[in-house]
Amino acid sequence: MTTDRVEAPARTVGAVADELYLKCIRCGKCLSVCPVYRETRIETLSPRGKVALYRAVGEDDLKVSEVYAGKLYTCLMCEACRETCPSGVELDVILNQVRADLARSGLMPGSLRQLSETIVAAGNISGEDNEQRLGWTANLEAMPVGLDHGGQAEVAYFVGCVSSLFPASYSIPQSLIQILEQAGVNYALTGGGERCCGYPLLLNGEVERALEMARHNVEAVQATGATRVVMACPSCYHMWKHTYPELLDDGELDGLEILHETEILADLAREGRLHFKP
Repeated sequence: MTTDRVEAPARTVGAVADELYLKCIRCGKCLSVCPVYRETRIETLSPRGKVALYRAVGEDDLKVSEVYAGKLYTCLMCEACRETCPSGVELDVILNQVRADLARSGLMPGSLRQLSETIVAAGNISGEDNEQRLGWTANLEAMPVGLDHGGQAEVAYFVGCVSSLFPASYSIPQSLIQILEQAGVNYALTGGGERCCGYPLLLNGEVERALEMARHNVEAVQATGATRVVMACPSCYHMWKHTYPELLDDGELDGLEILHETEILADLAREGRLHFKP
């Protein structure tokens, strides 16, 4: 551990600076909010347990192995521990960097590796032909007008893998496009031109692959002429709103406002473009 924080660079274990993980005082406040620990009651799967494992590897008390990797991948990345930690330990930041190292070393769990390969090959999490992203439109009375935007759209609707390809979620895009059309919004759908937002790839530690997805999606949206991008999926929204700006180069997102569907609905209500029943 460094003693002079001004002149000496922080020591790192793998890719993580020491101050990121040495903040943990093992108080255990994270245990009650961690869904993985609450289900398993296994200390090494708790947030503080993962920090202790990582520190043990850095101090040569533990060797990196498939078992070790499996434990550090057993996290939902919900950030509940981060919100409750009195010391400000950012486990999500630590795990993102650690998983990138593990992925490069070939230690990503097999099931997650299979998911990554599926996303890269198909452009979505289901493995279906990406042109099937418009399957949710099949039982509509008419095809969405957003498919014929002519590059002059006001808003681009990023539907996401789950709402596009899993029938249980079809009602989400069906409802939103009906509202947009009734409100007179000039919107665009990119259909098969849309790919996975890249969030699963990022969580697996495959930053470069996530970046490729991000760039593709931004270019697809920009081609619609839209200056606003709306999405209902919380993972897609998190990726576009918070992670794309970190992954992409300066300027790549210029001119695009990222909105959750609740935000655009609120805007339409304020503008008097939505008519509510009394």
